[in-house]
Amino acid sequence: MLRTIPRVPNKDDHDRGHDERIELHARLAVIGRAETSSFELPFSQEVMGDALGLSGPHLNRMLAQLRAEGLVVLAHRRVEFPDFKAIVVRAHFQPVALARIPALA
Repeated sequence: MLRTIPRVPNKDDHDRGHDERIELHARLAVIGRAETSSFELPFSQEVMGDALGLSGPHLNRMLAQLRAEGLVVLAHRRVEFPDFKAIVVRAHFQPVALARIPALA
């Protein structure tokens, strides 16, 4: 999510929200906290909306649209992408090389 600030002006709300969910998945995968196409959301949707600069109702509308299109399934805090490639394309996601921060000795 550190990439958000410089690229926010380049994306509309929907693209930004989709992209952030995919980026969060990628970052959680690096630390072993995500499966191939799903992850447990480590914070509330309200916190996600605040981080993206979106209201709760607007974020919920975006998620409802993704659910209706079959691109995301939400249950409690579990986020699943039934067609991971489709959501990556929809989000215009540009993966970056992510690495774990080494532990201090």
